[in-house]
Amino acid sequence: MPQTIPHRFLFTVSHSSHADPLPAIPDITFVPQKFHDFILPSVRKIYMDIPSATGVKSEVNFLTQCVKALVKENDDLRHKCAYYQDALKTTESDIDLIL
Repeated sequence: MPQTIPHRFLFTVSHSSHADPLPAIPDITFVPQKFHDFILPSVRKIYMDIPSATGVKSEVNFLTQCVKALVKENDDLRHKCAYYQDALKTTESDIDLIL
């Protein structure tokens, strides 16, 4: 004997041209109005507690200063390295002249 399905369990299926499984979208006419926001739209809203932006801004400023200091230190080290490489080449050429 066939069973009848109560209308609150009926779903409409939207067909897609993709090979993805077909999503089941409930017929919201049978869902109380206060629950519609939880069903539609398909993109859900997420509410998060966001801390004060003051702390984030101070951290960004601190990290920006750190980056500037590191860039300056890197440039200084590159200049020292180039100086020592030139000094080494000069010393090697002087040794070659002596030998």
